[in-house]
Amino acid sequence: MSHLVTSTVPLGSMEPQRTKKTYTVEEAAHELGISRSTAYECVRTGEIPCLRFRRRIVIAAAVLDQMLSAPPTDAEPSLW
Repeated sequence: MSHLVTSTVPLGSMEPQRTKKTYTVEEAAHELGISRSTAYECVRTGEIPCLRFRRRIVIAAAVLDQMLSAPPTDAEPSLW
C-alpha cells in the first residue's frame, strides 16, 4: 500500500531556503554550477567576491543570491 503526499505550497516558494550565511568555495561552485577550479580562479580574479580569514576563503550567501538572480551579461547571441 502506497501513500501519496500532496502539498499546497505555492509555486514561488519551491526554491530551497538557505540557512547558511557563508559558503566554502567548493559549496559556492556547486551552487553556481561551475567547477571547483573555476570557482577558485574567479575568486582570485575578483569575479566572485569573497571574505578571507587568514587561509580560509568564504563566499557570502548574499553574493550567491545576487549572482544567481542577475541577468546573464556575457552570453553569446549565437547560443540563444
